[in-house]
Amino acid sequence: MKTLGTRRYRQAHRHNLPATDAKNLRTIPQVVEECPAFSEAALRKLILRAPLNGLEPAIVRLGRRVLIDYARFNRWLEDNRGQ
Repeated sequence: MKTLGTRRYRQAHRHNLPATDAKNLRTIPQVVEECPAFSEAALRKLILRAPLNGLEPAIVRLGRRVLIDYARFNRWLEDNRGQ
């Protein structure tokens, strides 16, 4: 089975998501401050593996900046609780 590269995966799935509310966007340090259960390194590792762990819908990339849709991140946490 052939898998899509990360860039092609994002392009194929980018338009299937509802619009992100700008009020929900957080930087990685802001998410760590609001959710102290995660260290910055742990959160970066989750983001790096987002195509594999399902976190991709919560991530917004603007050039080099990585933002997290906090509402979607919380939904992802609830959906993956206990796994």
